[in-house]
Amino acid sequence: MKLKIGTRRSPLALLQTDRVRRQLERAHPQLSCEVVAIETSGDRVRDRPLREVGGKGLFVKELDEALRSAAIDCAVHSLKDVPSELAAGIALAAVPERVEPHDLWISTSRRPLGADSGSIRLGTTSLRRAGQARARNPQLSIGLLRGNVETRLAKVRAGDFDATLLAAAGIARLGVKLDALFVEALDPWSFVPAPGQGALGITARIEDDDVLSLLAHIDDPVAAFEAKIERAIAARLGGACDLPLGAFARVEGRWVRAVGIVVSDDGARLLRSEGEGNVTQAQAIAHAIAEALIRDGAHELLAPRSREST
Repeated sequence: MKLKIGTRRSPLALLQTDRVRRQLERAHPQLSCEVVAIETSGDRVRDRPLREVGGKGLFVKELDEALRSAAIDCAVHSLKDVPSELAAGIALAAVPERVEPHDLWISTSRRPLGADSGSIRLGTTSLRRAGQARARNPQLSIGLLRGNVETRLAKVRAGDFDATLLAAAGIARLGVKLDALFVEALDPWSFVPAPGQGALGITARIEDDDVLSLLAHIDDPVAAFEAKIERAIAARLGGACDLPLGAFARVEGRWVRAVGIVVSDDGARLLRSEGEGNVTQAQAIAHAIAEALIRDGAHELLAPRSREST
């Protein structure tokens, strides 16, 4: 059997997809996989924040279209880029083993994020990262920094920015060296990552039982369960993956703990809610976290951004 696997064309996306390809071929020795690289709208827009032109869903749109037209059989995504509400006819078929979910503060200043270090120019387009960073250091100024991991790091090394924030998973998967830069690993319970960060999400057509069966062999139940909780919190709050919200969950045995945050652009308001309990209560915990954030005013912070993302 031959399987066509769709992906974005970025170096990280191609590397992640090749890892999935190898996992599938190990699980199914008779399977032959072909990687199909597709340029997405999100890759083409480089001079503006994605929220101004449709949100991170632009990283998914063309891959969904390729799935529906049967140009590909499945697609590999960074799960944090996949909207909580999937397109009609598309299923989240597998979430392989998750790697580091946290963010890294990467800086030439040689100081931690929260240090009293004067004005620092932070390069990012993430409202979640910018708001949480400003909550720790109100003196930060924020500048637009888009591009792949290497591009962002080059801008910091060149002095265009003093610091940036990147997902530890991308750095680890690419094997990027961070020599001569100050690196602080941020605790995901206090600097909350995007829902699904560090995980991959593989989508396929809902009715394609053969492909769904193949992909089920590389699904990691714990990673999938944690991601489901995080995405449930995000879905109740609005669902778009470019909003200033974070969610993180951890499962240990039969116990689950989760946190959700919503933050203003300037970091002046940071709403936070946590919950924990037996894994059988996971959906109720996610719902309770989201509802607590809503009661505290989450929709007031998210509503303007939600309108911009539509």
